[in-house]
Amino acid sequence: IIKLYDPDLSNQMAEYALMSVLMCKRKYFQYSKNMKNKIWNQITPLANKDFKITILGYGNIAKLVIKKLQYFGFNIKVWSNSKRNLKNIDYSFGKNKFHESIKGSSCLISLLPDTKLSKDLIGLREFKLLNKESYFINIGRGNTVNQKELLYALKNSILTGSIIDVFKKEPLGINSQLWELKNLLITPHIAGITN
Repeated sequence: IIKLYDPDLSNQMAEYALMSVLMCKRKYFQYSKNMKNKIWNQITPLANKDFKITILGYGNIAKLVIKKLQYFGFNIKVWSNSKRNLKNIDYSFGKNKFHESIKGSSCLISLLPDTKLSKDLIGLREFKLLNKESYFINIGRGNTVNQKELLYALKNSILTGSIIDVFKKEPLGINSQLWELKNLLITPHIAGITN
């Protein structure tokens, strides 16, 4: 087994995460809808400290994402499957702490790897635990999310919006209903590209 660590890849993914969080926090999906309907309506965003973010997974990329988001004053929680030595951050680990860690979050960011423990870990039950106005960002692995339940959550306004870079099967099929959603931004697995 060879583990690749590319600092530029981590930087790219941290940039993508920051871009995605700012788009969600600054109401990109609402303004996109307003633009199509030619509606001029100013919406006041939450303060960064009140836009609560839970990051799922803790590795080299997560460390950099956390650092960038903390610089902007975001309130961060971290959850991982296994115990880590984390200080000065709201951190929990293990399956029994999973739901508690995401409850009431404005934004859920998945940086989870594809493992037996993470397969379909995120779905409707988890989305319903988030704030009334909430967002989901996935730059980890597609197999960690139940795509049918993601579709349902977006169609039924359980999630306000989502930014997804990874899918169970890539490229995403042209017949996927996900393409049709106005509150979903799809990118083709480009959050981090190895040089």
